[in-house]
Amino acid sequence: HFRSLTGSDRDDAINTLASRPAYARALLDAVEKREISPRDLPVTVARQIQALGDADLSAKLEAVWGTLRPTSKEKTALLSRYKELLTPDRLAKADRSHGRSVFRHTCASCHKLFDDGGDLGPELTGSDRASLDYILQNVLDPSATVGRDFRLTTVATNDGRVLSGLIRSQNERTLVVQTVNEKLTIDRDDVEDVKTADVSVMPEGLFEKLTEDEVRDLVAYLAS
Repeated sequence: HFRSLTGSDRDDAINTLASRPAYARALLDAVEKREISPRDLPVTVARQIQALGDADLSAKLEAVWGTLRPTSKEKTALLSRYKELLTPDRLAKADRSHGRSVFRHTCASCHKLFDDGGDLGPELTGSDRASLDYILQNVLDPSATVGRDFRLTTVATNDGRVLSGLIRSQNERTLVVQTVNEKLTIDRDDVEDVKTADVSVMPEGLFEKLTEDEVRDLVAYLAS
């Protein structure tokens, strides 16, 4: 009945199915069969399934959903730094209108929020964006959690082109690649090589290009 559920009911169903090993196995089977999209499983649910401590489930999760790895010491230090910067008092003084402008210049080419933006990355409207930890973990260490549909893929063609993006669909005749700027359909005969990495299509260092006020305003807008 999953497809007939509304957004909040879908969230309840997903969280319930991730609560026990037997339920989680049924959930991942449904993801494998594409009865449920991998995009319907947020990072928090993926980590919950991993926390069940079942080796077979963890292997299945990586196969059908994506990769989860521990955050490095350097990224943990960076996370602490921004948590100290983005206190509730400081976020309360944020200019969300300016944050929206920052979003359009830095995030909207790949992410959609409130029906505004691109679709290369996950849509943020229904994500756990009210959580500062969620935002910081995904921005500062995007490859710590890589959904299967968002692994960076590099396609080399016979005429010397190299394209980087996401594989949207493929069959015996064609390959559809979504880059930041466009969606391309490539004939299989023109493809020389395809490599998919266990890293996110989202680049690191987003906050390093912004001022502290821009980071504050962007985070406040994302959480609004």
